[in-house]
Amino acid sequence: MENWIGSLFTVIGSGAIGAIITAIATKRKSDAEAQHTNVQALLEVDARLNERISKLEERVAALEAENIQLKEENIKLKVELEQLSEAEKANAKK
Repeated sequence: MENWIGSLFTVIGSGAIGAIITAIATKRKSDAEAQHTNVQALLEVDARLNERISKLEERVAALEAENIQLKEENIKLKVELEQLSEAEKANAKK
């Protein structure tokens, strides 16, 4: 009878140990899969943000070039206006 009880405890004990090891392995696998999913999501978001940043940088560069051009045109117009004002003053004195 003692051998039978000992064998029963051995079978139950080894099954319990196997169940614990399986549970630990399954948890680790689930945690790794969840972490992988999170990393993939972050990489996707990062790629989209980098794309948007690149487009915005291109737009800023274009607007800066346009701004420089407008400033140059503004300076030319001011010079022309001053020349016209001086010409009008000279004509008024005649």
